[in-house]
Amino acid sequence: MKPTVTIVVVTRERFSCTQDSLESLYEHTDYPFQLIYIDGNSPAKTQQYLQAKAQAKNFKIIRTDYYLSPNHACNIGLNQVDTKYIVFVDNDVIFSQVGCKL
Repeated sequence: MKPTVTIVVVTRERFSCTQDSLESLYEHTDYPFQLIYIDGNSPAKTQQYLQAKAQAKNFKIIRTDYYLSPNHACNIGLNQVDTKYIVFVDNDVIFSQVGCKL
């Protein structure tokens, strides 16, 4: 079954939360999704981490050799989306699961 949602992760001002953010995304998101990660000139260590994770989790990385504004990164990601729904997320968001009863 092909996912109906794409999550596009865009770079903000910092890269220090990249690993924690991506790990928490996969830990707390079980709905089938495609992931596109926009990497705006991250440091070598972060770039290597993202490449390894992309290979393991089968997601797409789009890397530039220059820093991106969040809007520019969103536009780059939007051009790659082929699902019905899209979610834009900053690379410093830490996801958690909150339960609720209806």
